[in-house]
Amino acid sequence: MQFEVWGEPAPQGSKSFKGISSRTGHAILAESSKKVRPWRDQVAFMARAHLNRTYTRWEPITGPVHLVVEFAMPRPVSAPKTRRTLPATKPDLSKLLRSTEDALTTAGVWGDDGQVVDVTMRERYVATDSRVTAPGDLEHVGARITVIPVASADTLWEEDLAGQVISLYEQSSQAA
Repeated sequence: MQFEVWGEPAPQGSKSFKGISSRTGHAILAESSKKVRPWRDQVAFMARAHLNRTYTRWEPITGPVHLVVEFAMPRPVSAPKTRRTLPATKPDLSKLLRSTEDALTTAGVWGDDGQVVDVTMRERYVATDSRVTAPGDLEHVGARITVIPVASADTLWEEDLAGQVISLYEQSSQAA
């Protein structure tokens, strides 16, 4: 399964303490970033839309999965226009993945993000100039998400699974 999400990816990071609930006595924690909820909602919406469009009846994946996520971040004004630059700044790539995994769980793609046994991810700036694009680059801010069920104890190091990932990359490059 592969689909794209439009919108600025947001990291799911630390929670901030807001106080103690007088009703339950438990700590009240809030997400520190206001951008997380819109990103998670958009990922869940696009995942459900893809499932509804592609499958007559969908049951969440119950076994291990390989998750491939390509994040396309807004290009800062200060970034060179004619040279490929990588976003070696905030947000943290692993925190972007965390918010995306949680959204896929909410969407019912799988039962729990603990089923993810292999991850391939990258973060790039959206290219605004054809001289700095590479094949398969996203042309909009957002993410390309690929979920591959792993049939057995195979991992990314097995040729058949690596071949599946390469095949999906080639298909997405040709579609662009």
